[in-house]
Amino acid sequence: MEFLSADTFTDSLARLTGDEQKSVKTTAFDLQVDPTGSGMSFHKLDRARDQNFWSVRASRDIRLIVHRTPGSLLLCYVDHHDPACSWAERTFRATAFQQEERDCTRAPFSRPP
Repeated sequence: MEFLSADTFTDSLARLTGDEQKSVKTTAFDLQVDPTGSGMSFHKLDRARDQNFWSVRASRDIRLIVHRTPGSLLLCYVDHHDPACSWAERTFRATAFQQEERDCTRAPFSRPP
């Protein structure tokens, strides 16, 4: 499975506090190690315009928005619960990430060669 990170994820991560960033980075690393998210709290976003958007719980209030398909997991956005879900409801992946997916960072926690 391909693990991808969009610029919108990196930008939104930078706006969080240090402790919030730490929990998000831990969750992102866990997803990279196991993209199926075994033991994680995935929630399908029914009101999102793109049916492949899911919310992943990073902490009590912080949610990662991911675009999940059988072949890839794209980290899209992170914020507190309500703003994160609102972002997903306003965004349509097919247009917002088409170019960005080609340019996105592959394996943001890459291992040295």
